[in-house]
Amino acid sequence: FRNRGKTWEGESAAFLADREALGRKLADSEETANKVRAELLSAMIARKKLEVEIQRLKARPTSPPEIAPVRFSKNIDVAEGENSRVLGDVRAVLADFPEARFHLIGHTSSESTASLNLALSIRRAQNLGNYLVSQGIPIDRVTFEGQGEASPIADNNTEECRALNRRVEIWVTD
Repeated sequence: FRNRGKTWEGESAAFLADREALGRKLADSEETANKVRAELLSAMIARKKLEVEIQRLKARPTSPPEIAPVRFSKNIDVAEGENSRVLGDVRAVLADFPEARFHLIGHTSSESTASLNLALSIRRAQNLGNYLVSQGIPIDRVTFEGQGEASPIADNNTEECRALNRRVEIWVTD
């Protein structure tokens, strides 16, 4: 019995040692499994973010939208009430096209002399450009020019047509 008891005690001690070793292996395996689960979850989150970004890019227009011209009253070089609309349009373009540039082209009707009309058209484009820059549009993204009465979009025979010619066009470039 004594030998058998010692053998049993030895086997029991060996069994307990094996059990402890298996417990450590199990704990290590669970720790490894938790790390793998965390990495998998991170990879799934990253994939979802990429899928969302791909959908956003697919939904993005391929070319910037046109911006409606700004209209001016006779002999006036400051847009009356249109600046906030233009600023909103410009910011909307920049949201989808962060590298976009804006070229402002001033125009007039033919009611005055060509030299006065050219100067007025330059002031119109410059004032609108200055407003955009003052509202946070980078200065290197805004250029301007004046064409005076040289490029009418309507004849100058009626007040309605002349009003159409008094404008600043906003061209979006890359």
